[in-house]
Amino acid sequence: VVAGAANITGGATFTGTGTTFLQGDVHLTGSANATAGKMMVSGGVFTADAPAEVVGTLNWTGGTIGSNLTVPAGSLFVVSGPDAKVFGGGATLDNYGTTRWTGGHAIQVYENVTINNHLDGRFEIGTDGTPFIDYYGGNVFNNNGLFTKNGGAGGLAILQEMTFNFNGELNCDNGTIRLDSRSNLAAGSTITGTGAVHHNGDVHVLGPCTETIADLRLTAGTLTAAAPGAFVGTLSWDLGTIKGVLGVPSGSLLEVVGELEHYLGIDAVLNVDGTLRWLGPDPLRGYERCTVNILPGGVFDVAADGVLLEDYYTPNTLNIEGQLVKSGGTETSSVQFWTIHATGDIACDTGILSLAAITHLEGGCGFSGSGTTTSG
Repeated sequence: VVAGAANITGGATFTGTGTTFLQGDVHLTGSANATAGKMMVSGGVFTADAPAEVVGTLNWTGGTIGSNLTVPAGSLFVVSGPDAKVFGGGATLDNYGTTRWTGGHAIQVYENVTINNHLDGRFEIGTDGTPFIDYYGGNVFNNNGLFTKNGGAGGLAILQEMTFNFNGELNCDNGTIRLDSRSNLAAGSTITGTGAVHHNGDVHVLGPCTETIADLRLTAGTLTAAAPGAFVGTLSWDLGTIKGVLGVPSGSLLEVVGELEHYLGIDAVLNVDGTLRWLGPDPLRGYERCTVNILPGGVFDVAADGVLLEDYYTPNTLNIEGQLVKSGGTETSSVQFWTIHATGDIACDTGILSLAAITHLEGGCGFSGSGTTTSG
């Protein structure tokens, strides 16, 4: 047990059959080597000079990391245990290897802390729970490698309060990752896995983001897209507001589902090259000056009875160059108050499709299906 002040210089090694516990004021300069389980920060304050690093395995069970720390490629940084663990103000973690949070007390990021998960780095959430607590703001997680929830009992891992910038891969193979804070999805980022990712805070889609995850949802909060922001894959919209210009690419699906509120923010635009599917029962509400463009090849699939489009404030516009089709339900589905411009196909395959709105049927517009379409 090192309980007082200590300096660890480059070339130091930690080996043997036991474990060295660092619990005092410890300062690392250069590169230290540690065999798995032999070096543990369990209290006090641990500081390091950039580019100081621990090669091998460093365990953190308590205390404060007060400055810069590097986890090099091939090395492991394990964060575990019930005691408080604090990244001090302005601290930076550069992860090129594997950083693993296995539960217990959350990592407290004190102020202006930066965690960089680099291109070949892995940041693993090994259990359910809340891995980070933000104390005074300005704390950022930059993911250019793999951020994954790969352990737990199938429950939630909640990412809150910090700003999360995803440029690499966001993966969930166990339970659900719920993003409650600001998150930015860069063009080229990916969302993968057999679990679920739920956007529950303030998500910004900065370009095309490819997702192959089993369950991707907007469950609350706001999704803001900057053209050409898009999810390539399937997004379920349970609750919340979409702002900006969001694309639904060819082969992709945006599902509007559930009894809770779905809003398009002021001046929001949906450009649908793929499929926009309304499953009811809550309508999609245009807040003001919203536009839904069903582009050539795009489909607005009305899969249930009820009011599918409704105004909050006018005007709002539905442009149909592709197809508007009522495919589900046996009674009436209606568009209310929106202005419709149609040059594509309007199809009703079941029940009644009521266009109770200002409807402009322009050259090339056609009607089809075994159901009934009414206007006015």
